[in-house]
Amino acid sequence: PSTSNAQPTEPQARPGSRLVAVSALFVLVVACAGYLWTGTPAALSGRAPPPASAAEAEEAAKVAQFTEMVDKLRDRMDKEPAVEGLMMLGRSYLMLDRPAEAVGAYERARIMDPNNAGLLADMADALAVKNGQTLTGDPMRLIEHALRLEPHNLKALMMAGSEAYERRAIPEAIA
Repeated sequence: PSTSNAQPTEPQARPGSRLVAVSALFVLVVACAGYLWTGTPAALSGRAPPPASAAEAEEAAKVAQFTEMVDKLRDRMDKEPAVEGLMMLGRSYLMLDRPAEAVGAYERARIMDPNNAGLLADMADALAVKNGQTLTGDPMRLIEHALRLEPHNLKALMMAGSEAYERRAIPEAIA
């Protein structure tokens, strides 16, 4: 007879499928309860949740007040258009993430002052935002026109460099 200390190995017990299903259900229930307790359940309905803090409520009030001021400026520019007022309206629309309306305001100003390099650069910026953050096409044509009018226009120079970088023309972007 052998005097070996080796013990016979027993097959490892595997958890049953019922135990796995119950464990998975338990994890799911705990996760949902945790989300309901600490998350934003109103977001599931598609409605905007109410502000969670006084700071958020204050920010929402400021945005509403700014929007009201922009609407008043728009009404004024509809009655008495002026290049500077329309440019301010365009910048305001961009701040409110309304690039199509910004482009419209800049187009109206451009009719009144087609050789304003700053206006052309601002309009190119709004068009780029409207077109998905790309300067190729019409935005670049506006930038080139602005630089012909005013070769040292800082905004037009920066956007021309950004467009060159977008094309991977690094030496041109640096120049």
